[in-house]
Order: sequence, then structure tokens, then C-alpha cells
Amino acid sequence: MNTEIRKDDALKLVHKIDYETGKIISKDVISEGAGTVTLLVLDEGTLIARHSVTADVLIQVLEGKAVINIGGHAHTVETGQAMLLAPDTLHEVYAEECCKILLTKISL
Repeated sequence: MNTEIRKDDALKLVHKIDYETGKIISKDVISEGAGTVTLLVLDEGTLIARHSVTADVLIQVLEGKAVINIGGHAHTVETGQAMLLAPDTLHEVYAEECCKILLTKISL
């Protein structure tokens, strides 16, 4: 599979990164100035531990199902859904199913 991401090409992001058993994998799409766009793949049952980011964060689930826990409240986000987090929001992400996520961070 060709995983190179090139500018000015139409692409299907879910095909640009693959699952690996028990792993979380990330691939930068773009990282410039005040923002980054990253593809994340989480194998079923994996967890991104509680953390915060000093930027606005848009989490878009491209495939599968993730549970985003914010302050003890679990939010299920499935294929085609997204969640916007304010800067410095403590959260964790759990892959209820194998999932592919497009993560956009913008610092203003």
C-alpha cells in the first residue's frame, strides 16, 4: 500500500494508514505554523491516556468507534461523527472498536 500523502491529490484517508495489533499509530498529514492534521489508528481496546492539548482539537472518526472521556463523562463518537474540544480540555480516547481518526489541532 502506498501511504505517501501528497498535496493536490484526491485521496481516501482511511487507506493511508493500517491497523497493527495492540498499537496506536499516527501519521502526519500536515504540520505547519499554528496547526496540525494527523491520522490516528487505534486497535480495538487501546487507550490514549488522559492528557490535554494547548489548542482547539477536532476529533473526526473516519472508521470505527471511539469513546472520549472528558471529566468522567464518556462520549461515544462513531464513523462520520466528530467532537470539538476547547484548549486545555483533559480527555482520554479509548478504542471501543478498531478506529481511524483524523485529528486537527489549531492554536490561535
